[in-house]
Amino acid sequence: MLLKSTEFMENAAPKKLFNLSDIAAEGEAILDRARRQGQEVLAQAQLQAEQIRQQAQEQGYRMGYDKGMQEGREKGLEQALREGREEFSQNSDALINTFNHFCENFEQLRDRLLFEAEQNTVALATAIAEKIVKKRGRKEPQVTEENVKAALELVTKTTDVVVKVNPRDIEHLKRIKGDDNILSQYNRIRFEADEAVEQGGCELLTGQGKVDGQLATQMERIADELLTNRAKKRMSGDSPLSPE
Repeated sequence: MLLKSTEFMENAAPKKLFNLSDIAAEGEAILDRARRQGQEVLAQAQLQAEQIRQQAQEQGYRMGYDKGMQEGREKGLEQALREGREEFSQNSDALINTFNHFCENFEQLRDRLLFEAEQNTVALATAIAEKIVKKRGRKEPQVTEENVKAALELVTKTTDVVVKVNPRDIEHLKRIKGDDNILSQYNRIRFEADEAVEQGGCELLTGQGKVDGQLATQMERIADELLTNRAKKRMSGDSPLSPE
């Protein structure tokens, strides 16, 4: 549509005319902005993608780590249990062997202590008895008399017998010889004094041998008999010193 000259003149005031270069510049500017925005969006997307990748990697690592730890714990537990059982088996075997060895040693020690206790008990009892008997033998002539009679029971009445006693006891025996029922049966008996014989004891000499009626010898025989009896009781489990 053509403008009239007056309209042209009216519109001739300074106006910015359409300019292709301006349009081109504007378009270029728009493109630049679009490129920058696109680059920013791409960079942001790349950053987010990298963050997501890192998060996924970290999460995967944690999951793998946790899984590995779980597996490690399970395997470690199994291994620990296996090693523990093996170690317990070895230690229990060693403990059992040690215990058995201890029991064997304990039984040996117990038997030795029991034996020593019995020996000491008998020795003490014998020492006390011997002291009492010797004291009686020094004070009571009847002790010598009883020992001589007990010793004479081991020989025949027709045997020649020499009875050795302590000099302090001989007068008493000579005095009662004829009146005593037992001593009077031995017509071929003769008393001799001997300092080597303790008061209360005696020694009988015959053609067949000697009968030792010394107090110390009698105590030894009593001690041996006590020990023998205790040993038999211990073997049967009836000993008062037995651990049962």
